[in-house]
Amino acid sequence: MPKYLLLLALLALGACHSQDSSVPAIVRAAVAQAQRDSAKAARLDRTARYYRDLGQTYEDSATLYHLQSTHVKAQITAADSATLQRFFAGY
Repeated sequence: MPKYLLLLALLALGACHSQDSSVPAIVRAAVAQAQRDSAKAARLDRTARYYRDLGQTYEDSATLYHLQSTHVKAQITAADSATLQRFFAGY
């Protein structure tokens, strides 16, 4: 939006020195465009934040699943080791 403020300032200076009636229309058009761009940027920012949060949720879920599956594998491995040790203890 700062580039629009510069444009508005320059156009306002021109409006002070010019009797052309189209300058205020140009200023209104620049202000309207700046407002549209600002609203669009806000929507894009909200959308980006939503998808970032969604991605973080999926990443957290994948990490939790990985940790749980690793823990289950470790428990199974430990139980299998203990069973095998008991089985072969007599030999």
